[in-house]
Amino acid sequence: MSLPYFFVESGSFRVPEVLILDSCKITSAGHTEDLNRLCSQVTELDLTDNSITNWSEIGRASCKERV
Repeated sequence: MSLPYFFVESGSFRVPEVLILDSCKITSAGHTEDLNRLCSQVTELDLTDNSITNWSEIGRASCKERV
C-alpha cells in the first residue's frame, strides 16, 4: 500500500492534488485546522467505501477553507 503523501527535500511532506483514501476505515474528517493546513492543494478526494455516516463530515473532508 502506498502512502497518500510524499516527503519533500525540506523533510516535510506534501499531500498530492488527487488524494485517494478509499477503503481506509475513515470515520470522520478530523480537525478543521489540520485539514486546511495539510490538504490545501487537494483538488480531488476519493473517500469510497469508508465509514463516514454524517454528510457534514464529507463537507469538512473536502479540504477547502470556508470563505
